[in-house]
Amino acid sequence: MAWRCCTRRYIGYIRQRRGDSSVLSVRFGGDQQHGESTIRHPDVSVSVVNDVSTPYNNTKKGWRGSVKEWLGSVFLPVGYPEAVGSPRYLSYVGWQALHHACSSANGALASAFLLYSAGLGSATALPVAGAFNWILKDGLGQGATLMVTRLVSRDFDSSTRLWYVLAALQLDVAVGMEIMTWSLPPWLFVPVAASANCLKGLAWMTGGSTRTAFHVSFARMGNIGDITAKATSQTICASLVGTWGGLAIAAGIHQDVVLAGMACACLSGVHIFSSYKSAMYAPLRTLDAFRLKRIAESVVRGEKEMPRPDDVKDVLFVPPGDEQCPQYKVSIEHIARHHRLYMEEYGDLFAEKKYLVIPRRNQRPLVLLHETCQIHDFVEAGICVVHLGEKKDRINQDVFDEEVIRNSTRAEKDLVAEEVRDSIAIAHHKTSGQATVARMERLGWDTSTVMETYMASAAEWG
Repeated sequence: MAWRCCTRRYIGYIRQRRGDSSVLSVRFGGDQQHGESTIRHPDVSVSVVNDVSTPYNNTKKGWRGSVKEWLGSVFLPVGYPEAVGSPRYLSYVGWQALHHACSSANGALASAFLLYSAGLGSATALPVAGAFNWILKDGLGQGATLMVTRLVSRDFDSSTRLWYVLAALQLDVAVGMEIMTWSLPPWLFVPVAASANCLKGLAWMTGGSTRTAFHVSFARMGNIGDITAKATSQTICASLVGTWGGLAIAAGIHQDVVLAGMACACLSGVHIFSSYKSAMYAPLRTLDAFRLKRIAESVVRGEKEMPRPDDVKDVLFVPPGDEQCPQYKVSIEHIARHHRLYMEEYGDLFAEKKYLVIPRRNQRPLVLLHETCQIHDFVEAGICVVHLGEKKDRINQDVFDEEVIRNSTRAEKDLVAEEVRDSIAIAHHKTSGQATVARMERLGWDTSTVMETYMASAAEWG
């Protein structure tokens, strides 16, 4: 075929498998009649498709078609829906839009009351003093943000959804503090406003960092830049709507701090709820303790299909009493102090392993990783924890308590040791070297970054 189709606008591509050959279907938009042409190669065949059904084509459909095309080009990634690889994307975008609209409305309302409190809205106050207060609260707030950031940023990758919702909560608390400055004595303006600004800085840093992980989860064709750019367009549009709404509310209530507080509370409730909903719609592909637990459960139970990232119904946080969801961030000093008898009786069972599992009654089990631990060892530890948890009909988690170990007979301890040894062997067999990890990667799981997250507390033994 003539390569004139290459002058038409590129929309996206889908890689498929047909028999023993790969087929690369390339979609173009244009005015010409849709159809399909195939370029064949000994190893690869490329199928070029003119698809006038895409929302980006230039076919004349009247003003409604033109508007739809323009909106798609501004707010949706090129090649949607194939380019995002998940049916959750539009739901995610919708909740994100509501999230940013409420945030901007609250911000506009709080800014109005901050101006009143700083003295910039008063006819008797000195403008220079008001401006000085404003600059001072910004400087103190930003400095405090830098100091706190280093303490919390490490947990963003392992608890992405939770931190995103906490960022929304931090922002709403900061907005409430800014509105309160209008009813406080003038000398409290700088410390309260600076504290609020610190919270806002943390919220923006936390929200932006965790939101990047959401964008990566939708980028299935190496198009993270395009998805981020379109997310910026979506945010700007929603924020403009929210800002005008916030200004309208501020103009309607004037300087009534009670009405402002009620409006802020309503907007904050919707803001936090929409942040939760949008976070849950992002199909995160990175591994954390809960997602590894779901994978390990499918392996232990012999299920034919291992769950994909879209299949896992994630949670905002892991319940503290989940006996099959490991807690990886634990120090060897903590284990030596609180689990000394367990280590004396059962520690040698893990001598040749790159992990150490400590089950606990009504608590999440502890997993200590060796400093040379690899991804397959990490997965094997998760399978071992789940397999031990499935043995409740034979052993109870009480047998691992320090007091129970102290009062147990040698025969009882040997029985427990045999069950632990069996779980270790089953986990090793189920993992089969790198086979399980390779299978996870084929299903879309990202195993490249998990070790950086959990190796901070790794130890050395043996």
